[in-house]
Amino acid sequence: MRNIAHRYRNMLPDSTRLCVEIDNDYASQSRVLSEQVIKKLERELRDCGCVGIDVDNNTNRGYATIRFRRIGMGMYSYRFYDRPLTLHEQDSINNDGCLIVYNDTTVFEFSAGVLGAQRFVGKEEFIKSFSK
Repeated sequence: MRNIAHRYRNMLPDSTRLCVEIDNDYASQSRVLSEQVIKKLERELRDCGCVGIDVDNNTNRGYATIRFRRIGMGMYSYRFYDRPLTLHEQDSINNDGCLIVYNDTTVFEFSAGVLGAQRFVGKEEFIKSFSK
């Protein structure tokens, strides 16, 4: 997953965004990538059990998102950061109810969509078991 995120982030020039969700026929794609490249991306996502990607080189947010699974309107994703996060950044991210730091370059993310709780259900239990 990290390799997919990194490769497609590097393919895109500055000021572009690639957002593809294959299971919902949603595609807001950069016109920079050919249809053949998009089809290859979709195969790679399916091969690793994921449903989408969101790479935003326009805002330079410092990470690419691989969308893992949609449950109802909720989306579970992985954020792969371009550089290691500082401990202060990790603490700040963990204070967000929708985010869980896995390691210094990977964060789990939950997006509820329009409806539902805006928090990662089971976050506290995961953090307790992960920190042991």
